Amino acid sequence: MRKLIVIGVFAACGLGIVETAVANYFYPGKVIIGTGVIGGGGTTTGGGTDGTTGSTLGQDANKMNFEEPCTVKPIVCECFTGVTVWEACKKSNADLQCLTPKSKFDMIEQEGQVVVWDKTMTIGGLVCAGKSDGTAYINLP
Repeated sequence: MRKLIVIGVFAACGLGIVETAVANYFYPGKVIIGTGVIGGGGTTTGGGTDGTTGSTLGQDANKMNFEEPCTVKPIVCECFTGVTVWEACKKSNADLQCLTPKSKFDMIEQEGQVVVWDKTMTIGGLVCAGKSDGTAYINLP
C-alpha cells in the first residue's frame, strides 16, 4: 500500500511539471503593446478616438524631418519563452509600425509572469518568461 501512495505522489508531481511544460509550449503567453492598453484602453493626451496616439516614439532622426508623427495602434504578439518581445513580435509577423528595440515603455500589467525586463525600460529589454500563458499589457508613454 505504501508503494502505491509513493508512486501516486511522484505521478502527481510529474503531471504538474508536464502540465506546465505543455502550457508553455502550446500557450506561450500573449503581449499587447500600445498606448492606453492598461486601465481600460482608450487614448492618451493628443490621441484619436480609436486607441491610437500621435507620437514620435521609436522614430529615428531620418524619419522625423517634419513628417507626420508616428501613430501607434495596439500590437498583439505571441510571447515565445526565452525570446525578447521584439523578436517574438517579429516571429509572430506583427506590424511593429514605428517601434524599435529602443522604444521605451512606462508600465506593464500582466497575468502571471509573461515577461521580465531589465532596467532600460525598452521593448528590446523585455524577455518572454514562459511562466504564464496569460497576457502582458505593455503601455507606451
